[in-house]
Amino acid sequence: MKNKLLLSTILLMTFIFSSKNGSTQHNHGGQNNGGWTDEESFRPPHEGELVDLGKYKIELVTNLYLKEDQLIFYLYKGELKPISNEGITGVIVFKGDDGATSVDSLKARGNDHFVGQIDVTKSSNCLVSFLIKGKTISTVFMHAGLGVNTKQYVCSMHPQIKSDSSGTCSICGMELIPLEEPKNTNETHENNHQHNH
Repeated sequence: MKNKLLLSTILLMTFIFSSKNGSTQHNHGGQNNGGWTDEESFRPPHEGELVDLGKYKIELVTNLYLKEDQLIFYLYKGELKPISNEGITGVIVFKGDDGATSVDSLKARGNDHFVGQIDVTKSSNCLVSFLIKGKTISTVFMHAGLGVNTKQYVCSMHPQIKSDSSGTCSICGMELIPLEEPKNTNETHENNHQHNH
């Protein structure tokens, strides 16, 4: 059963990530959809990002400052009727800006949600899929990342060529190398300043 979900997820991932915009269209909380007319009736119960997939809905609650279980997923039917996670399996596929992909199983927690891990520093597309009663439901969430990685790469022959990721120089084709930042610049300046007075 898990293999069926993984295969469906990989096929869907191939389709979605090879499409022009790299994401599926879905409705988020705060938009009028599915016949709901009152704003309160379709507000995500956990104040997360709500995706309407017709019969089912998925809510993602993200806390990037946790060491683990940064992603929490809730499943609903109809007008946000919670679904028990018993007998449901889920996987999540990450595709980073560098094209690298990774797959992880979602873990059931409590009786009504699933949790997943994420590299909080990197931006990525997150394809989440659940197998519910033999049917796979999937959607894509965008993750911007916290931008902690500030490393830059530079060409040793052409220092004006800089990039946020590794690669080759657009002028000479040489491999870009990590740009080394001066260590303890403030400390060195303060020490020099004190010794000079």
